[in-house]
Amino acid sequence: ILQEIFDVEQNIEFLKKTIADKEAFLQVAHTRLETRTRRPNVEACRDPAMH
Repeated sequence: ILQEIFDVEQNIEFLKKTIADKEAFLQVAHTRLETRTRRPNVEACRDPAMH
């Protein structure tokens, strides 16, 4: 049972690290999408990048 608890704790730490590693990329994508929706003097387009 102790080994199973240890394995689960290792998996939790691995998942936390993996999520943290992806947060920077997610922030970049979010910023780019926000910038696309607020382009001055350009018509709003609804292309695949917007969805």
